[in-house]
Amino acid sequence: MDRLELDRRRFIGLSAWGAAAAFGVGMPPMPVFGSSSSSSLSSRIRIAPASEPRERLVLTGRVVGTDGAPRAGIEIDAYHTDANGLYRPDRETPAWPGRPPRLEGRLSTAADGTYEIDTIKPGPYPGGGNPAHIHFHLRTAGVDQSEILWFEGDPQLSAEQIRREAGLGAFSAIRPLSRDVSGVLRVTRDFRLRDGAPR
Repeated sequence: MDRLELDRRRFIGLSAWGAAAAFGVGMPPMPVFGSSSSSSLSSRIRIAPASEPRERLVLTGRVVGTDGAPRAGIEIDAYHTDANGLYRPDRETPAWPGRPPRLEGRLSTAADGTYEIDTIKPGPYPGGGNPAHIHFHLRTAGVDQSEILWFEGDPQLSAEQIRREAGLGAFSAIRPLSRDVSGVLRVTRDFRLRDGAPR
């Protein structure tokens, strides 16, 4: 890592965990905050209130197992930055439970494996150098899986990121945006559980 990149990470307050998450590489499990049963969670949540600045975004998708069959009751934690590219107004790196990101939520997939998140399109980190993104952690018995969503056409996507995700279809971390008749941005991100997930 060159000095400029190191300084940029220090500037935005990313820990080693946050830096790994930002680039979509291996990272330790996100600490679990609170306790909830998957059966008590909805498959549809709103992360950002209607008053939150920036364009509205509705994210939909589904979770399937290694066999391609839909998986119900998969817990998904999702979080992202605000319009200014910050996880928290104090610019601190998220750390659960004391310093959670401001825009975050938890859901559980429906019987057909689907989910829906109503939020905003996140802003890129201050200073640039990293595409806007949303973090996900999928959990079920024996599975704790980290995932990310980037937006197609983001000028900060690297050639390596694009190459790595090419050909993955709806399971690609790089997804196209569309706009519905009301002007709301729409994006779909599907997830495939890795080996070790229950069948």
